[in-house]
Amino acid sequence: MGELKATEPVSKRNNKNSMPNKIKMAIVFFISIFAMSLFFVLKLAKTIEDKINAKLNEGFWELPAQVYSKSYAIKVGHEIRNDKLSRLLESARYRNTNNVVNPGEFHIKKNTLTIYLRAFSSYDYSSNQKRVEVFFKDDVVAKINDIDSGSSIGEVVIEPSLIDVIYSPGDEQRIYLPLNDFPKEMIKILISTEDKGFYHHYGISPLSIIRALYSNIKAGRNIQGGSTLTQQVVKNMFLSNDRTMKRKIIEALMAIMLEMKLSKDKILELYLNEIYLGQNGSFGIHGFPLASIYYFGRPVNELSLDQQALLIGMVKGASLYNPWSNPSIAISRRNIVLKISEMNGVITKSNYSYLVKKDLNIKPKGTAFTKHPSFINMLRKEIRENKNIRINELSGSKIFSTFDPISQYDAEMTVIETMPILDKKTRIKDLQSAMVVVDRKNGELLAVIGDRNVEYNGFNRASDSRRQVGSLIKPAVYLAALSDPKDFGLNTLIEDQPIHINIGNTSWSPRNPTRTYRGKVFLLDALAYSINVSTVNIGMSIGLDKVADTLKLIGVPENRIAKNPSMLLGTLDMSPIELAEAIQTIANLGVHNGIHTLVSIQNKFGDEIYRRPDIKEQVVSNQAAWLTMYAMQESVRSGTSKKLRVGFESYTLAGKTGSSSGLRDSWFSGIDENKVVLTWIGRDNNQSTNLWGASGSLLLTKEFFIRNGVEKLKLVQPKDIYLMDVNTHGDFICNKENTYNSNIYIRKVPIWGKSITEICKTPSQFLPVSTNKAYSDEVLDSIF
Repeated sequence: MGELKATEPVSKRNNKNSMPNKIKMAIVFFISIFAMSLFFVLKLAKTIEDKINAKLNEGFWELPAQVYSKSYAIKVGHEIRNDKLSRLLESARYRNTNNVVNPGEFHIKKNTLTIYLRAFSSYDYSSNQKRVEVFFKDDVVAKINDIDSGSSIGEVVIEPSLIDVIYSPGDEQRIYLPLNDFPKEMIKILISTEDKGFYHHYGISPLSIIRALYSNIKAGRNIQGGSTLTQQVVKNMFLSNDRTMKRKIIEALMAIMLEMKLSKDKILELYLNEIYLGQNGSFGIHGFPLASIYYFGRPVNELSLDQQALLIGMVKGASLYNPWSNPSIAISRRNIVLKISEMNGVITKSNYSYLVKKDLNIKPKGTAFTKHPSFINMLRKEIRENKNIRINELSGSKIFSTFDPISQYDAEMTVIETMPILDKKTRIKDLQSAMVVVDRKNGELLAVIGDRNVEYNGFNRASDSRRQVGSLIKPAVYLAALSDPKDFGLNTLIEDQPIHINIGNTSWSPRNPTRTYRGKVFLLDALAYSINVSTVNIGMSIGLDKVADTLKLIGVPENRIAKNPSMLLGTLDMSPIELAEAIQTIANLGVHNGIHTLVSIQNKFGDEIYRRPDIKEQVVSNQAAWLTMYAMQESVRSGTSKKLRVGFESYTLAGKTGSSSGLRDSWFSGIDENKVVLTWIGRDNNQSTNLWGASGSLLLTKEFFIRNGVEKLKLVQPKDIYLMDVNTHGDFICNKENTYNSNIYIRKVPIWGKSITEICKTPSQFLPVSTNKAYSDEVLDSIF
């Protein structure tokens, strides 16, 4: 230590020692601050990394499931009207243009359809883009040509159309697409507008931030943002919308780290699928793929440049620049985007001049997905009740359904336009209706109406109501009898005169609605003319147990069957769907499929995770079902359903009317080659409709066939069915010499037997079938 001088002031000596101490303290302070800041930054970085890793591991979104309709095959020899074909293509979001140059376009000129098919892959087929020509002659497909290869092909498949998105998580809806599926021009326009330096910065752009800060200070308000696309992804996917310095710092750090973990293309893909672009009711529209459907009704890869620019312009403010609410502002913003694209060389000057003159041409709000609540709710229920499907695996999945947009549209228009006519006819204002359209051969539910307000999302009368089915039960009663060919055939005579049946301490006296009686009728005519007393006679003769067993076999739930004599006239309460399943089984010649809405499900990776098994079971003999259908065809030819025949004389349609007690319910089922159509009219208060089946629901069914088109019903005649001559007593005329006796009325009736020889050995009928007269072995055994 240096020697102190006696003359040196004490303060000076202290100052010389304090200076190093202050420096040391300052260094320690700054080191501490730096350490704390470093600790904070490292901790923040760890938190950010954990958030990013969690998204990477769990997936960035819970995606809604996409619901698709069934595909449609146009085949050589297939009959289809031009108007139906146009509606079919438009339902699949194809555009009718004069010059077909892009996928998703078509043009019909006279008898030629030109169509540019999209590439698509579903559960049952895969197809590439291709152009085809379809030639028609008298509404029949005569020839199909592949334009590019010049070869003839047998059919062309119109891919399933997207009809809805369901299971939307939270309040967001989106359709995810990989980057390669977006138009390259769209990506160029987006980058030139929102982030020119996207492929050159590392998540943040200091120059953009300085430029935005300068503009905001100069304007005195916040008019410009300096966020990169990466920062926007971070803000939308990880952070809140708080405008604080802390959030900005976190956003910048997170953007840098996201760039370190993901490629530029992946970040761009996230942005394209995440960005908010408007509102659909309570759901936000996220991502360009879904927005293109909502605003333009077409896939994003088929948008024109001006449409792409409109959506990109909405990025700046989806509410302010929304074309539904602010069309003029939206156009101005679109044109700014187009100008920026022209200045940056993305589009040419001539393109710009042409595009800025175009109108918006957007779809009206709420029309992107036409509402089909009855079908969608039934589909949801089927998925929910299927033990082989896990709801939590449906994120981003494609659900392929049985839905037929054309049949649904025709059903809706039928109800919308026909019900007011019936209102006026009956002078009743609260008539309700339901309609079910089912594929005759496989049970697929093609269309369903649950309310006369076809878009009503509430009580579904087609699936949830329970109404007395009336005479629509009768085909099952006669099917049960015809299943025993030894005792019953279409030529069997049945008594038709007033009867009384004792039920415990009471007596039941069923009557024919007209209060007229023929004495005796063929079984064929008893069903064709829907004769009540004869139906009771045949049902009581074979036994209620046999009728109940037959009902269960063809698909009627056991808890709907109350075994009492009145069930033979339809006092059972069933929903239209349940009744349609029973009728479809008969129409499919005894093969039970079960009505269903779901076909297949692909997960978000394109792997099939569910396919409905091909369920079909021959539950009743095809001979008995064929004979029942023959009688239902007779009902259309000359019986209670004959109004359906007018205009369709050559189509051999089948049908059956139904009316419940007091005309509370009007029913009808009409059947052609491909469809079973079942309609119901009633009132929610269960009061009279003043309509029979033939004066009410038959009109709905017929109007549907007029709109939708019909195909001739061609039932394949089973083996052991022979067309026989019978006389007025129902006895077979096997001696050819007698066929020329003018005193004998001869009628040809199909009969089920081992051979014509065996049939001719059948003894004459000694009395008509009656409740009060024994006929069947079961009844005879109980007496003797």
